[in-house]
Amino acid sequence: MTAEQFEQHGKRVVFDKIMRTQGLSEEEKMKLAEAQLKDIVAKQMQELNDKKVKEYEDKVMFGRHGWKERYYYEKFEVKGEEALT
Repeated sequence: MTAEQFEQHGKRVVFDKIMRTQGLSEEEKMKLAEAQLKDIVAKQMQELNDKKVKEYEDKVMFGRHGWKERYYYEKFEVKGEEALT
């Protein structure tokens, strides 16, 4: 579920389900809804972060021979020391 889909549909479903719960005060229902929504958002953010980490490509390869040149090329799109002067 995308963030936009969640905004349009998910929040309403969670909120409506909790509001129909019997035996809880309005304040308790609101706290429960807030906690569940926070859990859903945290899960979605973790999935997004995991996806970004999985797709990340280390172009600089810090610690390997030539990493400084690769860094400056990625950062400033320059090659060799002549371009830096």
